[in-house]
Amino acid sequence: MNFKLAIYLIAVLIFAFSTMGYAEEKPKHDEQEEMSETPPILLGDWEVKSASKEALFNPGAFLKLQNNGSYQLVVIYNNDKITVFNKYSISGDRVNFTISDKESFEYRFKIKKDTLMLQRISTSIKPEKSKATLVKMNGGTNSFKVKNKSNEASARGDLEAVKKFLKKNLSVNWKDKGGATPLMGAAYTGQVETAKFLISKGAIVNAKDKDGMDSLMGAALHSSEGNIEVVKLLLEKGADVNAKDKNRWSALMQASRKGNTEVVKLLLAKGAMVNAKEKSGDTALMLAGLNISEGNVAVTKLLLEKGADVNAKDNNGWSALMFASQAGNSEVVKLLLQKGAMVNAKEKAGGNALMMAGLNISEGNVEVVKLLLENGADVNAKDEKGFSALTFASQAGNSEVIKLLLSKGAIDNTKEKTGGNASSP
Repeated sequence: MNFKLAIYLIAVLIFAFSTMGYAEEKPKHDEQEEMSETPPILLGDWEVKSASKEALFNPGAFLKLQNNGSYQLVVIYNNDKITVFNKYSISGDRVNFTISDKESFEYRFKIKKDTLMLQRISTSIKPEKSKATLVKMNGGTNSFKVKNKSNEASARGDLEAVKKFLKKNLSVNWKDKGGATPLMGAAYTGQVETAKFLISKGAIVNAKDKDGMDSLMGAALHSSEGNIEVVKLLLEKGADVNAKDKNRWSALMQASRKGNTEVVKLLLAKGAMVNAKEKSGDTALMLAGLNISEGNVAVTKLLLEKGADVNAKDNNGWSALMFASQAGNSEVVKLLLQKGAMVNAKEKAGGNALMMAGLNISEGNVEVVKLLLENGADVNAKDEKGFSALTFASQAGNSEVIKLLLSKGAIDNTKEKTGGNASSP
């Protein structure tokens, strides 16, 4: 009997251990399906990389974005109804969105660098019954921070919503806390039809926000077809082509900095002052040389054709050639030299274009150094501290430029200045 009892007890124990945690061994069918399913996040030009449904609905989950910007969350109920967030507020780095429909949702987004964190606060619908995807506002690369419903609707081109706001006696020239108007919202994001409608209802074309920015300056920031059309419209309706913001930037400066060739053409055709200077003394030509792109090369050509002063200097004595040389913008440097840029001109501290080119390590900077030397740059010129282009190239560890300068007769006097020498930076 004792032997049989022992066998029975062992069998009971084996069964008990084999069934412990069985309920947790496998998720329910619905839960398993939910975790394995990935909703369609990347669609068209939308810029969300990827995220699983699990990530969308778990508190603290992260959705990786390619770029910062303003986004809308679209929630699809049972694949047959689409509701868009229609209200949100911005406070510091937090953006609070709210949906109000048959079901009540509230989410909080925290924007930090290139990451958008979604945390579910409350919901009255089960996660497995809805899908979510993030949509970049305007369906493109433009973004516009909006702080009120009317500006939001204008920025995304929701003409019907704009009309509703105006019917509710909202002023067409209403301003948010930053001084932005609905027309500015439409202009910044290239919403042509919305801009036309707002102007037809009395929108002030030359109104400015608290930073002195107007609709034309905002539209000039982007090169989309919509923005180009908005620029045309604003100019036709009397926009001041030479208006300036608080930092004395004009629309031409904004467009030149961004390399927006077509916008620059339109502004110059309407009399934009090509040699106007902003607060720091920079001109459109100087700003065009800061970025390396086909657009910036084309803009430089346009500005030079319209009489841009190739040797103008800013408040620190910097010229367009110096800016382009430091950026490694070889094509722009070539254009400036062809138009008579003074290769050995110095800024207030005695630096010249060759010295500035030696500071950055890039293939473009090697080409720039070659161009400057071919056009008579003084290889041994020194600034107020006695530093030469070789000194700067040594400090930067720019080995290709060092070789080039030494081959052109640069004197190695870096030892006493930097504690090393040019051949061993």
